[in-house]
This record gives sequence, C-alpha cells and structure tokens, in this order.
Amino acid sequence: MKKSLVCTLTPLLLLSLLSVSFNVMYVVADPQVIRVPGDYPTMQEAINAASPGDTIIVSSGLYAEGQINVNKSLSLLADGGVLVDGLKKGHVFYVTASHVAIEGFTVKNSKTDVWGIKLNNVQNCTLKRNIIQDCWKGVTLSLSNNNTVVGNRLLSTWRDGVYLLESSNNKIINNTMTGIGSVSLIRSENNTLSGNTISSSSGCGVHLGGSRYNNITSNRLYGPEWGIDLDDSTNNIIMNNTVTYGGVSISTSSNNTLSNNTIATDRGVYLSGSSNNTLTANDAIAFHLINCRNNELRNNKMKDFEIKGEELSDFINDVDTSNVRNGKPMYYWINEKDVKIPSDAGFVALINCTRITVENLGIIGGQSMVFTYRSQGIVLAFTINSTIRNTHIRGHYCGIWLYVSSDNTIYHNNFTGNANHFHSEGSTNTWDAGYPCGGNYWSNYEEADEYCGADQDHPGSDGIGDFPYVIDMFNQDRFPFMRPINLFDAGTWDGITCHVDISSNSTVSNFQLNTTLKTITFNVTGKTGLGFCRVTIPNIIVQDLWQGNYTVLIGGEPPLDVRNWTDTENTCTYFTYQHSEHEVIIVPEFSSATILLLFMVATLCTVTAYRIRTRFT
Repeated sequence: MKKSLVCTLTPLLLLSLLSVSFNVMYVVADPQVIRVPGDYPTMQEAINAASPGDTIIVSSGLYAEGQINVNKSLSLLADGGVLVDGLKKGHVFYVTASHVAIEGFTVKNSKTDVWGIKLNNVQNCTLKRNIIQDCWKGVTLSLSNNNTVVGNRLLSTWRDGVYLLESSNNKIINNTMTGIGSVSLIRSENNTLSGNTISSSSGCGVHLGGSRYNNITSNRLYGPEWGIDLDDSTNNIIMNNTVTYGGVSISTSSNNTLSNNTIATDRGVYLSGSSNNTLTANDAIAFHLINCRNNELRNNKMKDFEIKGEELSDFINDVDTSNVRNGKPMYYWINEKDVKIPSDAGFVALINCTRITVENLGIIGGQSMVFTYRSQGIVLAFTINSTIRNTHIRGHYCGIWLYVSSDNTIYHNNFTGNANHFHSEGSTNTWDAGYPCGGNYWSNYEEADEYCGADQDHPGSDGIGDFPYVIDMFNQDRFPFMRPINLFDAGTWDGITCHVDISSNSTVSNFQLNTTLKTITFNVTGKTGLGFCRVTIPNIIVQDLWQGNYTVLIGGEPPLDVRNWTDTENTCTYFTYQHSEHEVIIVPEFSSATILLLFMVATLCTVTAYRIRTRFT
C-alpha cells in the first residue's frame, strides 16, 4: 500500500517541479530606460549593459568615444544637442543588430574611407533626424533590408552621402544632403528615394548601378557629373524629380520609366546604349539618344535633341509629335516614302526614308551658341532621294547631320549660328540646284564675289561666291550664296505654292506681289556702301505677270548694275544700288515714261484710298 502511494505521488511531484521550471523560462524583463551619463558615463558602456528592447537616452554634450558598436536591438535617442565624435578611429556608429533606432544625434569624424553610420546585414532599423557631417562617408546599408533613413542632414562627406549595397525595400525619405559625393544604390532593388534634397559636390546626385525596381521620386537633385545616373539598371521608376544641375544619364539600361521630371540643365536627358525605356512628360533642355533602340518618347518638352548610332537599329525609337521642341512638334519619321514634312516642324529626323520633302521650315535650336552638349537641327540616317530646301537652320551644335544617306538634294537653306553647319558620314549628296538657282547660305563662308556665270569666270558679281563651299571630298556646295536668303510667300499659281527668294546685304521688308498692277515691290535698308539683291522668281510668275520681260527700278531709277539669268524653273536677277532706304519695284518692261506714269498712278491710288479710309474712320 505504501509502495503504491509512493509510486503515485512521485510522478505528480515531478510534474509540479517541471511546471515551475517552465514558468521561469517565460519570464521576460520589461524594457528599461538607460540614461547617459546619468546611469553610465559613455554610450558604449550603456549599450554593453543594456538588454534588447531597451531605450538609451543621451543628454546633451560631447561624446568622443571613437567607434560605437550597436549589437543589440535598442533605441538610442538624443536629448538635446548631442555631438558624437568618432575621433577618426572607425565608423562612428556601427550597427549589426536589427530593430535599432538612432535619432537626433550629430555625428562627425569617421575614419578615412569608412562611414558615419553603417548598418550591416540588419533589418527594420531607423535613422531619424540625425546630422552627419565631416565624415569620410555618410550612411551605408550593406546587405540590409526594410530600413528607414528619414529626416536626416548630411553635410560635407568626402564620398557617398548614402550608399546601399545589395540592400532591398529600404526607404530614404525627406533627407537633406549638401556637399556629399553621391547617393548610390549598387545591386539593390525595391528601394524608395523620395522627398530628398541632394546636392553633390563631386559626383552624381543619385547613382544606380546594377539595380532594379527602385522608385526615385519627388527629389531635388544637383550633381556635377549627373543629377541622376543609371548604369546597367532595369525597371526603375524616375518620377517627379527636379534636376537643377547635371542632367539625367541612362547608360546600358532598359525598361526604366522617366516621367514628369524637370531637368533644367544643358545636359538634359542622355541615353546611351539603352533600350525599351519610356520617357513621358519630362521638361528638359535637351534629349540625347546615342546607340539606343526601341525607346518610347511621349509628351516631352525640350529645346534641343540629338540622335546618333551605327546600325539602322540604333535609330529605331518611337518619338511621336506629342514631343515638342521650342513649342513645335517633332517629326521623327521611320520608313516613310513620298511625303512632305508639315510646316510646323521644330525638329526633323528621317530614318530609312525615301523621297521626303523638307521645305519652308525654321529649325531653330535652343542653345544660343552655348554648346555644352550636342544638338542637331535635321537628321538623315539611311535616307535617300529626299529634298531639303528653303529652310533656316540655326542655333545647333550640328545644323544638318547625315549618316549613310545619299542622293539627297539640299539647297536654298540658311545655315547660321551653328557650331558646325553639317556632319556628313558615309554620304554623297547634292548641295545646290545648279546655276543660276544656286546653293545655300553658310554664315562661315568667306570667299569673294567678283565673278559670275556657271563656272564663275565672267567678270561681275552675282551674289554667289566665286569658290565652292567644301563639305568634304565627296560633297560641296558649288554655288554658295553671299548673304542670307529671305523667303517670301508669292501665293498659289496653277495649284502650286510659290515663293520669291531674295538674298541681299540689305534688310529686306514690306514684300508685296500685286497681280492687278503686275508688280513686285519691297524695301531695302542699309547704312552705307554698295547694296545688292539677288532675286529668284519662279518662271510661272514671270510669265504670268510680265510675259518674261520686266524692269527693275530702285526708288524710280534704274539700278547701278543689273544682270539676269533663267533656267527651266526660275528667273534670277541681280542688281546693285547705293545704300540708304529704297523701294524696289519690278514691273513689266515698258518705256521709262510709261513706267514712271504707272508708278505715279499706283502711288496716287494708294494715297487716295488712305485719305478716304481716314475720312470715314
């Protein structure tokens, strides 16, 4: 009986003891608040004594402790102005535990080539409202995920302000960084950089290297190299940022989205070796696509544009007319044939096109002779049998850029104010319409005009230079104009829109063509010396108005000198006068008395009409 009772009680006693033992294991101490220097004189001593989950509050003062190692889940809070001096012995804060908060400290003097605060292989840490200054580098997150860096100020770091290495799902938000190297994301993904002001003194504002699926949004960026730099990076979103210096570079990167950014720098947006990116609703000084494929541009505003490549595929990008240059739509045509560029074009690119007409345009760049980065006016790549005429191309790094494009005809254009009027590579083209129609005006042409004729071997000027304008060994303008060509609307004749071209060393104004009086009139103005005009009129107008015979009068008097030439399409007349202000009138060829009478009648009618209109006004 006793033996049975002992056997029964013994297991019950053992169970009771085990129960007590298990209850002891689940007792956890409450988080404690530790004060420095009240409880411990240094921060490191407080950390060493603390338990995970404790809060360490540091009173105002200078704490020159060298590297502080945070290897427990703690909250470190500054109470007042707390300066932590790393004495250039290592990192100022070296965090190797997750769930750490560091808030409100001023951190300075890290060792050369290390960090003010380093988070190494941790998660869910917060760096908030700290000032990090005079450190070799600012903040780094290495192999660290789901951390937040918010509301900090980084000042005068020699290298990177914030550096993420193989780190994901972190938030870098609402920080101010001045005088830093860069904010860099290397092989990192799904991070957010938002609301930061970043001013780099020696690198990029934000640099992504081998990184993907990051959001770079609503930042204000300044970088002497680039404001934003993507290198070998994919599927990132760059949105609503303002870049005030350095521009945006996207190099060997794909499937990124760049939208609603303002890039107020000469570099603008620069893509090289990149494909399948989407650029939408950005406002930039310039866009550059170099060896790029299958990128889409929509609703972007710019002053300048550049496109270059080596293979045809390097030029195949989707750029529609929703993109505007200096307020005018861009025409980036691929594989088009037998059409005409609309008259409102602000930029023209013809890629693998045939028999395109480009005429009567003003292709004006935005750089005003400041050519920090290259821009183009008109681009022809792999394009043949097209015509460019009666167009003013001004203010570009390169006025017209031709690549593997031949058998095109380019004449009666003005090339002015370009750093380089042309670039021709692998191309042979015709740069004039023969004599007497002539070629183009080139503002850097400096030869004389003492001869005339198809071979420029007859004495007497004709408004065309005596020597060709040489482009390269395969291309030359044989008949360059001496002065810019003024293009005037002459109406429609037999269904054809016609113009009268006037090249002159005078200011030409008040052009009028009167079909009733059968006259062409305009004013010429100059200060001193000999003035000249070279007027090119379509033959259809010459025949309709004057049956091929006409007279030129300068202020009612014959010119000092006059010469005429005719080809199958146009009639050209060259005449001279002494500079002041004159009215030029071209009339049917009558006797001098008849001409003077007609001129007086026209003048009297004009005066009478003016008086009647004035009387009833």
